[in-house]
Amino acid sequence: MAGLRSLDSIPRARQAHSPEGHRVSFVSTHRNIERLPKPPPNLTHLIEFVKIQLPKGDNLSEDAESTIDLPFEMVRYLKIAFDELQPRIICLLEDSSPDGVIGDFAQYWLYPEAAKHNIPCAFFSIFTATILSATGPTSLILQNHDDRVKPEDFTVKPKWVPFETSVSMRFFQINRQFKEVIIDGGNVSDMYRLVATLTAVMWG
Repeated sequence: MAGLRSLDSIPRARQAHSPEGHRVSFVSTHRNIERLPKPPPNLTHLIEFVKIQLPKGDNLSEDAESTIDLPFEMVRYLKIAFDELQPRIICLLEDSSPDGVIGDFAQYWLYPEAAKHNIPCAFFSIFTATILSATGPTSLILQNHDDRVKPEDFTVKPKWVPFETSVSMRFFQINRQFKEVIIDGGNVSDMYRLVATLTAVMWG
């Protein structure tokens, strides 16, 4: 998660063209921040790295802080641990009062809290356009109206795509991830995280 903060009272239009216009607070776990490349010297005073401790349950090793640290079947426990950070991250949001927040789909619970404080948000998508098109109208997921219940249902053209196309998920792609993506990826499914994020950022 990254938070943006104004440094002065320069109008926003001018700030957009000025490298001195904003500070960035990059929030992540200790190990993930240590992995990052060092910013250029002329930008170091504008970037604050905020390290938070990831809660570790019985299923995560001490050095597991990213999906690259785990086999696929263990990633769900990383999301469960990440959700336990919700109170701390929301407190950080309230205390820092950023001008904006950029985040991905995992912290779907963050965006409604930001909206309560009139903090605009942007979604940093790690998904391809194909995946996003297969997601469908967000109301289908949030209201449990999605009738796709098996991997094969995701290998055909979605019914909401009004034109002919051969673009779709392949069976081997969705079959491996079906449980985490559609059923339970750790507390909630990945699909729920994604559509809740899209709903909050785009229409919240």
